[in-house]
Amino acid sequence: MVPLIMPPFLVPPFVVGIWLVVNRSLAAESGWTFLADRYGTTDHPDGAVIRGQVYRMGSVPEHNWTKLTVSPVGLHVSASLFARPFHPPFLVPWHVMTKSAEGRGWGWWGRHWVEVELDAITTIRVGPRAFQAMAPYIPSPDHAAA
Repeated sequence: MVPLIMPPFLVPPFVVGIWLVVNRSLAAESGWTFLADRYGTTDHPDGAVIRGQVYRMGSVPEHNWTKLTVSPVGLHVSASLFARPFHPPFLVPWHVMTKSAEGRGWGWWGRHWVEVELDAITTIRVGPRAFQAMAPYIPSPDHAAA
């Protein structure tokens, strides 16, 4: 039996191709694509920049891929350099957000998190530092529908 060997010059395009397919799939699965279609922006508002506090976007775990900017206009969400393809930045206005859940991970090492629903499209799970910055702007569930 002859082993299948890929010619060395095809390895980089193959790896980049797989990376692009996975990146696009994760953008669709997380709800990022829908939010970017609805709230996409090229402007970056002034506000508090928060990194390392997004734990999950929809059903997709995040690990320092996402940067948040909390501004009076809304929540600006952008991806790091490696996740940029298929993850354009977007700015979600505060009036379409509601706090949907709060919890702690398993065991003593579990980190505290808060989940915020973004326009009934998806949720974003953030750490306490991010939620503390966002809390003054997020309407209470009673006033969100109004």
